[in-house]
Amino acid sequence: MGRLGMSIPIKSIGLGLDFGGSAYFGKVTDWNTAAYSFNADSKTFQKAANNAYDSLTDRKYYGADAQLYLDIPFIGGLSLRGEG
Repeated sequence: MGRLGMSIPIKSIGLGLDFGGSAYFGKVTDWNTAAYSFNADSKTFQKAANNAYDSLTDRKYYGADAQLYLDIPFIGGLSLRGEG
């Protein structure tokens, strides 16, 4: 698992932009009695072969986030954030 981020301050107009990306490449324990995978050719889900209860299953997650900061002194700062 990892995350990289960067901050770009635009002090002349009181703005700041932070953004980053994250990823996870690993395995998790599958506590189900059956696992399914998507077959793109037939557009159906099929039971995965050789799946056993409490087996390790590959996982890959990707993420990105961004924050926009606007400094408004009489309010104390306004923040708009998004994550995907």
